[in-house]
Amino acid sequence: MRRTSRPGLLRPLRERDFRLLWSGQTVSLLGDGVFTVALAWQTLQLSPHASALGLVLFARALPRALLLRPRSQPPRAAGNLLAEIRQGLAYTRAHAWLWGSILVFSAVNFLVAMAFGALLPLLVRDHLHAGATTLGLVLAAFGAGGGLAAVLAGQFGTPRRRITTLYVSFGVASLLTGGLGLAPTAAVVMALAAGAGFLFEVGNLV
Repeated sequence: MRRTSRPGLLRPLRERDFRLLWSGQTVSLLGDGVFTVALAWQTLQLSPHASALGLVLFARALPRALLLRPRSQPPRAAGNLLAEIRQGLAYTRAHAWLWGSILVFSAVNFLVAMAFGALLPLLVRDHLHAGATTLGLVLAAFGAGGGLAAVLAGQFGTPRRRITTLYVSFGVASLLTGGLGLAPTAAVVMALAAGAGFLFEVGNLV
């Protein structure tokens, strides 16, 4: 059997438009990361309570939710739209794996968002007795794990058993995220964060 060669990982960067898009996204993500660390740590400096950090993060996310616009689509009759919604709900109810996967995905996303958004800064400050640099390194490790998963998926493709991979990766990622509170050192926290980021991204990719 003749083996088909996969396209090079860096081949898209030969296109000027893609280079500009990739560069802009990279700078934007780096800025978001720095802002996330600075916002969380400054909030903890002003107030020791976790509720204050939660309110600040909520206030940060609220404008995005309010300004989010759906894609423009041709107008539909109200009856057709309701019929499509009913068909979608009926299809989802008829397939346990589908609504089960939706529930698992929602729960894991909530867990990871809460852990790395609101609880991790408190863990770094109160449990590890470290500073903003350690918080940034832990978040960077989480992002690096996700980046590695994306690179490997681009090179070798996604697993065939996608539903099994989804549940296993999200399940183990949840365990690693829960283990952050038991980690004795910053290095262990970074390792757990990298593993959680890797597995969480695997679940997203499949």
